[in-house]
Amino acid sequence: MNTKICESCKKEKATKDFYFRQEPNDNHLEPIALPYCKRCITKFLNDYFVKFKDFKKAMYYTCALLDIPFVEQIFNKALGNNETITFSIYYNFLWGNKSDETNIQYKDFSDSQVNWNTDTADMSENDKKAIENLVLTWGGQDTVLDYKFLENTFKRYTKGMTIESSTQVDLIRDLCLARLEKRKIDTNRIDGDSNKVLTKILTLLNKLNLDNFEQTKDETLSDRFITKRINDVEQHTVCEVYKEPHKYYDMNCIRTYNKLFSKRPLMNSILGSRDFDVDLDDLDKYKIEVPYSLTEQQLYGLTDEEYKILMKKERK
Repeated sequence: MNTKICESCKKEKATKDFYFRQEPNDNHLEPIALPYCKRCITKFLNDYFVKFKDFKKAMYYTCALLDIPFVEQIFNKALGNNETITFSIYYNFLWGNKSDETNIQYKDFSDSQVNWNTDTADMSENDKKAIENLVLTWGGQDTVLDYKFLENTFKRYTKGMTIESSTQVDLIRDLCLARLEKRKIDTNRIDGDSNKVLTKILTLLNKLNLDNFEQTKDETLSDRFITKRINDVEQHTVCEVYKEPHKYYDMNCIRTYNKLFSKRPLMNSILGSRDFDVDLDDLDKYKIEVPYSLTEQQLYGLTDEEYKILMKKERK
């Protein structure tokens, strides 16, 4: 049993669950299935009807999505005196068992015939401009989803990128179009050499310097310390950081220790002063023997757990 994957629901279904495209004057070729299954197409039509509250307009936009012609005369004939219409009915009158031989002239959506004098009266100027901009930017594409793919791919490649020239933008768009072309070839929508397109993609990636795939590594304690010092230098002048202004003054308590336990007894010996206002128990609060004081731990921005790990490494 022949199967095909629907590009909307991504499910593999039998080919009988798809509508087929009419290829004028190419009856000797195998028919080409539409990219979406019958159930998804019915959902598209219903969604458009909910949006526009008009079956004619809903059918028009569904045909645009599928890149098949919307012919107003055929639509009216299929609708008849009914108030509602399904896609299968319109398809049968267009290309199916109820179609006329003259319908072979209708190949794709560009062959649509419809009077928009009244039906597009409520279409905003912004919508019209948006459609025009898409065509100007990407050229004519087969379906609306192709435009969405191109726009999303462009945003993905340019996220966080500094655009320096219009030439760079053109190269990124060429890369997006090449990605779309490869997708069409891989899904049998068009004929072509997938390897050649892949070579083109790799060439464009190289020109845009997007082919540098570096592994993301966890930030080490040393990295965090260096980053902290760099931030300090960026937020202050170098002399403020390394000449120890007030907030860095005597950070490790060495100055205070020398004053109390080196200079003070020396002055008592030389000058005969009687400065004994110090307790030997005060030695404990300076923790001179500890390689990293708590103040340094805070300066490095380390958690207690990270500090313990660092201390273990120092002891080794």
